[in-house]
Order: sequence, then C-alpha cells, then structure tokens
Amino acid sequence: MSIYYKRLPGLVPYSSALALQDRLIAAKPNIHILLLLEHSPVYTVGRRIKDENAEEISRLRNLGADYQFTLRGGQITFHGPGQLVGYPIFNLARMQLSVRNYVDLVEKSLIRMLADQYAIRGITSEHTGVWLDDVHKIASIGVQVRHRITSHGFAINITNEPLDPWFSSIVACGIHGAKMTSVASTLKDNSNSISMHDATHAAAKAIGNVFV
Repeated sequence: MSIYYKRLPGLVPYSSALALQDRLIAAKPNIHILLLLEHSPVYTVGRRIKDENAEEISRLRNLGADYQFTLRGGQITFHGPGQLVGYPIFNLARMQLSVRNYVDLVEKSLIRMLADQYAIRGITSEHTGVWLDDVHKIASIGVQVRHRITSHGFAINITNEPLDPWFSSIVACGIHGAKMTSVASTLKDNSNSISMHDATHAAAKAIGNVFV
C-alpha cells in the first residue's frame, strides 16, 4: 500500500481545501492521498455545534479570521499560518481499518512525528488529539468518513503564530482548562523560525511509517 502526499503552496482558504477534498472523494481514487497545507486564518466548528451565535461569530471574524461550519467531528478550532494541517483521503475499507482504529493511527503518527523530528514526547488522553500533559494540547483531530473514505483530518501547531490571539480567543475543542501549545513554545523558540517545510516532510514520513 502506498500513500501519496501533496504539499499545497501558500495559505489556502478553507473553502478551497474543502472543495478539493470533495473533488478527490467524488473521483474515487485508487490511491491513498494526504494533503498537507497551511490555511489562511479561519475558525471552524464541527457537527457538535448546533446553534449559530451571531455575536460570537462577529467577534471572531473581527479578529481577522473567517468562520466556517463543517461536517467533521468535534467543536470549535482554529487553523492558520504556523499550523500544519493534514487532510488524509484514505480508503478505510482497503486499509481494513475501523474509524476508531484510523483515528488512533493518526494520533500515533503525530506522536511519532514529534518524537522523531523534535524530540518532543506527545501523549493521548480521553480527549481526541495529541497532548504534552494533562493541560497542554499540541494537535487536534476531527474527521469525516463518507462511504469508508476519510476527509478532514488533523492540525498540529508548529510555530507560535496560531496561539495568540487566535486560540487564546476560544475554548478550543470545547475543552475547558486545556491550553493549546506549539512545537516552538515547547522548544522555547519564540522566533517562529522553525521550518514548516521540515514539519511537512516529518508529518508525511511519520504517517507513511505508521500506516504503510
């Protein structure tokens, strides 16, 4: 089994990435595809958010971010510069994986990426995603599965750019008491000099090693 990955250049609008995923799924590809990218600033909410709060949406948009409702699992999160987003378009039937097994392997891949590339120890918890301890969360996961094909995916904070004011303005994933962190913050690198290029290749390598 092979996984083909593509790094999308620049800052990709959320709607463009969503449309690309839809086109790939509709094409019923014979290969497993991993899209890796950075988004322009956007808050997204998943299926667990049922009500529109116009005042809250306006507040977040006034920060300079878009606001999008999605069909992924989970609650509110942020995507933007300095955060690596991955959208696996995987056929779970061919991989012989359940959705739970798939999410577990995504978590395992991100933990391996952190260890191999940055010597950072990531852990799992009762909440989906990758954590550094009981409080600090470094990566989020929210997926959708249609006809056994995955979409949406994961987001891991590389530089400090996603943290303030973006994540500090929300209760990320609806988990009170949790604090989003980044690779740069963990390594005490405040210069935002950590390479997104290196992070992209590290993520692709880790996912390839874990899934294949």
